[in-house]
Amino acid sequence: MCYNNDFLSKKIMKKIIIVSLILLLNSCVNNGGSFRHDQHTVQPGETVYFIAWKYKQDPQKIIQWNQLDDTAKIYPDQKLWISRPPNYTDNSYSPPPPQNNIKPVYNPASSTQNKNPVYVDNKLRLPVGSGASNNEATEEPIAYKEHSTENPAPKTSKQKAPFPVPNKRIGITTPQPKKSATKTSAMSKIWGWPHKGKVVKKFSISKVNARGIGITGTANNKILAANSGTVVYSGDGIKNYGNLIIIKHNKTFLSAYAHNKIIKVKEGQAVNKGQVISTMGPKKPYNGYLHFEIRKLGTPVNPLIYLPK
Repeated sequence: MCYNNDFLSKKIMKKIIIVSLILLLNSCVNNGGSFRHDQHTVQPGETVYFIAWKYKQDPQKIIQWNQLDDTAKIYPDQKLWISRPPNYTDNSYSPPPPQNNIKPVYNPASSTQNKNPVYVDNKLRLPVGSGASNNEATEEPIAYKEHSTENPAPKTSKQKAPFPVPNKRIGITTPQPKKSATKTSAMSKIWGWPHKGKVVKKFSISKVNARGIGITGTANNKILAANSGTVVYSGDGIKNYGNLIIIKHNKTFLSAYAHNKIIKVKEGQAVNKGQVISTMGPKKPYNGYLHFEIRKLGTPVNPLIYLPK
């Protein structure tokens, strides 16, 4: 019996030691800085917008956290924060100052010049402030009459509006606000369908492969830009997305088009709403398939909210 107790005690102690070693090694790795979950090492061909799309982050936040300028240029092997850096405050971001090519203008006009208007021969001459001599007038003279002989225009008496009669009921109608178009219909005027096909996969924020919608069609069908913007990524850098295009529309919205067969645009190219950006590629079990996403401040949103009905 004692033997069994000693055996169990040694076994428990062994497990405790193993767990302690694992925790110690984990602490060393986290403190050593060789690998961090909150940093990303830039790979060739990656852009800030691609990285933001990959980690579901707002591109503007990544630009601020890493003190990047408006061009958002990054380089291979560069380490970027993909979450809020330690000790970072909103006042920490100071973008590089813009180049100021405006030269200061020197005004040779004397500070002793008379700045008050001067009347000469009943005419008003404005003071010279551009360096011209005092004998030259840079403004057209303005006629000034000291005593006018013309009959003044008759004064029109202003009639006071009558006060409302206390006993008389006055109908006051509160202006009703015009029924403005709903946010959905307003947004649908801005966005357009990337392809007129059947939606076979609906949006789901909880499913990794359903953070957009799936649209079927025929291989080689044209894929259109859903909104005007600039292509910020074009390539096949994300597994299970095939040839991917990401378009930046403004500081708020990005759109993504996956499983393209032939990409017809390049990074940095401006595109218009409805412009052909690629052709549809196959994805089993469909002959033609497009995965379409819209990101708002880095977060996937349901494209059906923005697309026309």
